[in-house]
Amino acid sequence: MRSDLVYCGERVDDLQNGLFVIQDPKKFCFGMDAVLLSGFARVKKGEVALDMGTGTGIIPILLSDRTDGEHFTGLEIQHECAEMADRSVRYNGLEDRVRIVEGDIKEAAGILKDRGRFFLVHRPFRLVELMATLTKYKLEPKRMQLVFPFIDKEPNMVLIEACKGGNSRIQIERPLVVYERPGVYTKDILELYRMV
Repeated sequence: MRSDLVYCGERVDDLQNGLFVIQDPKKFCFGMDAVLLSGFARVKKGEVALDMGTGTGIIPILLSDRTDGEHFTGLEIQHECAEMADRSVRYNGLEDRVRIVEGDIKEAAGILKDRGRFFLVHRPFRLVELMATLTKYKLEPKRMQLVFPFIDKEPNMVLIEACKGGNSRIQIERPLVVYERPGVYTKDILELYRMV
């Protein structure tokens, strides 16, 4: 353990897979949406991935464990967040696979190559706007999954995979339900968190 990388007031959260992330509870901490997105995203062998607005660096750290991707970059505009995410990378000894870069998303927006894939998590009530914006910029929605807090409630998140320059065809994945009952995760979520 590299205690020299953890500053006063910060905590180290166990990701249940042998990896850890440094967080400051008084500032931004990652949520379930980041974990769901890292489970939904597919990064194939030899591919590289960019997480725009990486925050704590949770997504590139999780993707380095969950996928066969060659390299992962986290882009973050806020200096304090980028510096803390970089310390998480070093804490886990992932410097050869994960890099944190301080910079603006606006300067990285055109980086996606033709046939490159774009993954996002958002709120379902914005779905029409999301689809229109994606197709406007030649990002064809290819896969979608709705996330429900409980089986009998409305979905509160949507996961989308789009392909730059892809053909018009979308696959709707089976819904993902988070809780069996209050405080008890479903089997799908436990598997995502690697708790089974």
